[in-house]
Amino acid sequence: MIRGYINKFQNIETGKYTKIAGILIVLVIMILDIIMFKIIIHNKYIENDKKVLSYDVNSIVDYNILLLENDLFDKSTLGPNRIYITNLIDKINTVNKLKLSIDRDSDVQGDYEVFAYLSATLPEDAENRVIWDKKYILSERRKFKDDKDIKISKKSVNINKETEIDIKSYMDFVKDVNVKYDINYTTNLKITWDINIYLNSQGRIINERVLNFMKINLDEKHMQANGDLIYTNSESIKTKIKKIKDGYYIKMFATIIIFIILVILMLYMTLILKIKIDNETDKTKFNKIKKLFGDRIVTITYPLKFVDHKIIQVGEIEDLAKISDDLSKPILYSNYKNNSNNFYVLNENEIYIFKW
Repeated sequence: MIRGYINKFQNIETGKYTKIAGILIVLVIMILDIIMFKIIIHNKYIENDKKVLSYDVNSIVDYNILLLENDLFDKSTLGPNRIYITNLIDKINTVNKLKLSIDRDSDVQGDYEVFAYLSATLPEDAENRVIWDKKYILSERRKFKDDKDIKISKKSVNINKETEIDIKSYMDFVKDVNVKYDINYTTNLKITWDINIYLNSQGRIINERVLNFMKINLDEKHMQANGDLIYTNSESIKTKIKKIKDGYYIKMFATIIIFIILVILMLYMTLILKIKIDNETDKTKFNKIKKLFGDRIVTITYPLKFVDHKIIQVGEIEDLAKISDDLSKPILYSNYKNNSNNFYVLNENEIYIFKW
C-alpha cells in the first residue's frame, strides 16, 4: 500500500517540493510502523532474576593411620597430615563429614558411594599410561533415606560416615603381581567419595555433586595421603521471570496517537495534492481550449439555470465548436463554483454542454 502511495507521488505533475514532502511523510509512517512492531514484539518485557534458593555445602575427609606392630611407635595410630613409613601401615580409618544448609524448605534426596581404584603404570613411561587397574567398592551406592549415617531434613543434610581402607591388602596384592609377572610397576591408590545431592524447590531440581579424593602411592618407602580432602561450595539459584516494562503502555499509546496523526496528515496531504492536481489539470485543459477557440468563448460569472431547456451533452469540445458555428452562438464558459469545467451553447429551448 505504501509503495503505491510513493508511486502515486512520483507520477503526479506537481511541484518538486510538494512531492518530496509527500514521500517524506510516507517514509515517516514506514519508520513508525517498524518502531511500533519492535515495541510490540521485541520490547515489551524485561527479564528479572528471582531467587529460588541458596545453599552451602562443606565436605571433609578426616583420617587416622592404623599401624602394624612395630618397635618405632608406642601407639597404634597416627593422626593426619604426616609422612608415614609405608611398610608399617595396616589400614586407614576415614570419616567423611558433610553438612549442607538450605535457606528454604526443599525436597532433599541423594545417594552416596565410596570406591577405590588401584592402577599400575611403568616407571619409565613419561605419559603415565595405565597398564592395569582394578576397582574396589568400599561402600555401595545407597540412597540417603536408606543410610543410617545420613540425616536429612527439608533444610539440611548431615553425613558422618566411616570407611576403612585396608592398605596392607592392596600392598600385598601389588607385591604378588610384581613377583608373578616380574615387572616393577608404579602403583597408585585413589579413593573417591562420590555424593549426589538433589534439591527440589518450587518445581526446580538442583543437582550438587560432591567429590572428595585421597591419593596414595604404594611403591614409595614413605607415604602421604594427598588429594582433595576438602570440598566447599555456595550457590544462589535463580530463575528468570518476565515482567512488562515500566511505561510500556504509555509509550505504546503515544506511538499509536502519533501514528494516527501521521495517517491523518497523509490523507490530508493526498487530498490537497489531488485538489491541486485537478486544478492544474483544469487550467491546462482550459488554456488549450482557449488557445483553439478563444474567439468564440465568452466567460460568465453567474450560475446558469436550466428549467425548460433540453440538455444535450456532447463528447468533444470540437463538436461544441461546430454547433456554435452552425447556430452562430457563442460558447459560454462559467467559472462559477461547480460550473467551472463546463462549456455551453444556448439555443432557444436547447442547451449543449461539454464537460470533462
